[in-house]
Amino acid sequence: MSPKSPTETKRFPARPARPTFGQRCGQYGGECAGSRPLRCEQNRFEFGCPAPTVNKHKGGAILLKEPELIFHIVKTLRGRLPAHIPLTAKMRLGYEDKSRALECACAIAEGGACGLTVHARTKAEGYEPPAHWEWIRKIRDSVNIPVTANGDVFSLQDYIGIKTISGCNSVMLGRGAVIRPDLARQIKQYENGGPVKDTDFAEVSKWIRQFFELCLTKEANNKYPLARLKQWLGMMKKEFAAAQNLFDRVRTVKDADEVRNILAEFEREMNT
Repeated sequence: MSPKSPTETKRFPARPARPTFGQRCGQYGGECAGSRPLRCEQNRFEFGCPAPTVNKHKGGAILLKEPELIFHIVKTLRGRLPAHIPLTAKMRLGYEDKSRALECACAIAEGGACGLTVHARTKAEGYEPPAHWEWIRKIRDSVNIPVTANGDVFSLQDYIGIKTISGCNSVMLGRGAVIRPDLARQIKQYENGGPVKDTDFAEVSKWIRQFFELCLTKEANNKYPLARLKQWLGMMKKEFAAAQNLFDRVRTVKDADEVRNILAEFEREMNT
């Protein structure tokens, strides 16, 4: 990686070092631990990925058909990682149905994982509502490790609901944090017992511009920055009318500099 220019350093100042988390998937994840160690403070094994390419190669959610293999993977990986490195896992409720959900969760716990995140759908259910929060409670009651609830948390009310129904103390955000960028802050305000304040789109417009600049820093010579910007706006427009406005302005634009000008103009409008 090339050093940052003075301009980039000013625009994106250095941040404090943060813990790094490595993620693994695949039927050979355990065996790979010794030969290709991840220099991370924590490792997580992914038994929930619904992506067809991953499942085609026997990784992700398809492993939920075989609790015995899950146990072997977790046990092998736990045995090959340094003792001080935590190993956690994430799973869905099953591949085609939920019939082996509890078996899979117990296999993960008995294999040596110290934490489990549960997305409350099967692979076949994809991301279609509803998420079955009540099944997370069943899993939580069946294992002796902490369980984190995940699935369809798009608002503070959803956060309160999933905690109540699942009985979990921790919640993982997914698409909700993208659609509603201030959701984590609202949750923190709620948990701290203070007033919960919605953001306005003037603040979000600053994040959008910063995000686009970061995308350009990563890959300026292809379609990546424009595609990611439009994807994000496409998700946020369900929550913010102003996101629809901005999406319409950039939808057909293909030049990065033109998009920069549109974003700057839009931010000025939002702050006047």
